[in-house]
Amino acid sequence: MSKIFGASYSRIDSLKESRIEYQRDIHLGTSSGIWQDHGIMLCRDEEEHCDNRLHLEPTLSPSRRYVVLFDGNLDQPRGDRHDERCSIRAHQDSLRLAKLWDSLGQRATATLSGQFVAAIWDRQEQSLTLMRDATGRRPLYYSPYLDLIVFGSDIRKIASTPWVNKRINQRAVGLLLAHHLIPAPNTIFEGVYKLEANSFIKFKNSKISTTKIQAPTGSDLVDNLPQDIPQAADMLDRRLEKVLATHVRKKDSPGVFLSGGIDSTLIAAKLSSMDLSPIHSLTIAFSDTVLDESQQAAWVADKIGTEQHFINMSPNLVYRGAVELSDIYDEPLADPSAIPYILMAQAASRISSVFITGDGGDEYFGGYNRYRRMDAIPGKRLIDLIDKCSLIPSLPYHIYRHARTMGSMPLVNRLIGGQVPLYPSSHYWKDATMPWSRRAMLTDMRSYLPDQLITKMDRAMSRYNIETVTPLLAREITGFALQLSDCMVKQKIVLKELLRRYLPDYPTSRPKKGFQTPFDSWLRKDLRELFLDATTKNTLLNRGISDPLLAQSIIREHLLGHPRGNICWPLFVLCIWNPDLIS
Repeated sequence: MSKIFGASYSRIDSLKESRIEYQRDIHLGTSSGIWQDHGIMLCRDEEEHCDNRLHLEPTLSPSRRYVVLFDGNLDQPRGDRHDERCSIRAHQDSLRLAKLWDSLGQRATATLSGQFVAAIWDRQEQSLTLMRDATGRRPLYYSPYLDLIVFGSDIRKIASTPWVNKRINQRAVGLLLAHHLIPAPNTIFEGVYKLEANSFIKFKNSKISTTKIQAPTGSDLVDNLPQDIPQAADMLDRRLEKVLATHVRKKDSPGVFLSGGIDSTLIAAKLSSMDLSPIHSLTIAFSDTVLDESQQAAWVADKIGTEQHFINMSPNLVYRGAVELSDIYDEPLADPSAIPYILMAQAASRISSVFITGDGGDEYFGGYNRYRRMDAIPGKRLIDLIDKCSLIPSLPYHIYRHARTMGSMPLVNRLIGGQVPLYPSSHYWKDATMPWSRRAMLTDMRSYLPDQLITKMDRAMSRYNIETVTPLLAREITGFALQLSDCMVKQKIVLKELLRRYLPDYPTSRPKKGFQTPFDSWLRKDLRELFLDATTKNTLLNRGISDPLLAQSIIREHLLGHPRGNICWPLFVLCIWNPDLIS
């Protein structure tokens, strides 16, 4: 995967003086290219396997007004691409975006689908636009300083420039401890911001304006709305086949991350029906029978005929995954399932270069139990719970866990020596025309999905050069799901209806487990030594913990058997994260 970087100045004279210093400070490799014009500097740092220097330069639009620096991919049939090498594919997509921007400007985003970030320099207006797509697959960070803005795909490289004060953001630490992630626009460093998914920022004359891209309604993708569940399943089936045919070829010998749940099983079954064999399936197996779903996955793999691969989580593998967390994730991400994802990425790299996931099924088709539970709570009572938790209801996941959150929030306040900031708000929550569950789904689509789930998967797979396809997040399917009536997006009823057609004896009524991990036990056993070595008093202080003695007291309680994992896991991830590591 390539990474993009750049800087825009209001004072042109300072740009010339900074080029060499900037290249040195962001640690560009040998496969790098820098492009410079009045008031702007753009550069790309390619991985070694994408070293075609011809396409390191940004793309000039046909009118020569816009300069486009692009990372990622736009959805289009693979047959339309003239070359599968990543640098040339990116260049083709960059040309397409440049032409669209010439004719439509910012309205071009309504026609784009894919996973990408881009920087667009307007030579006439002398302005810089940064954009990030709706799925949030690619990160984009920026740091404004006086008349300068620095941006890039790697936060630690941005923080290493002389214009950024690499100080830990205590507000972000509070969010991490409370929510197990750092939601955009916050980042772990003060003065550095993460562009939100589905957003633009524009930098002109030392001023920044932020624009939220209009969320797709799907009306342009759905001619006739389904009248019942079977019809909805028919329409979803056609869209799913189109998306898979677009992104997956037989010669890829694709793999599926198969948990045995509804989403991944449906994807695997559909691939099998399209004669894309041989299909590989990769499954994580836990020794804890309460969490393990490998038997169900094995049953599915046997039914549809995939080549099965399993990873048995051993103490040695858990340790190996944990020590890679800091190297793979630019910011601390306290999702324990990141460790299995790292191990899956390592194993997947030995099986196939293309893997398909079922991410997005829960958020777009109402799979989480918390959605159902929210509708069961009277509106006034739900608002009371939110108020008591000191949370704005932008993250329904934590409303569902309100009892635990209420217990830990005062503790987090003491650890950071202040108040945990509110989770970034969402305008969807204020729409009283929708049931609570639908509001929760929409806010999860714009926050929990890109900031945690997609981040967890994409960073791990990118490290091992795995191309991941997420068909349920393709525009054709998300637009369709957004148009479905409220009664059709409850407990994945449409996905279940479609799955029964391919696998009639699949137990669609089995309780949802989700991808859970025994992280409490890991900290007490498999990772105990690493946990204690990482959480020293000095390290805790350096990571923004105001009361390290309290933190160490909580850690001792957890090691003695008290349930403190909800605080201890983010403390562990925060302390093993290395702010000085340049990936």
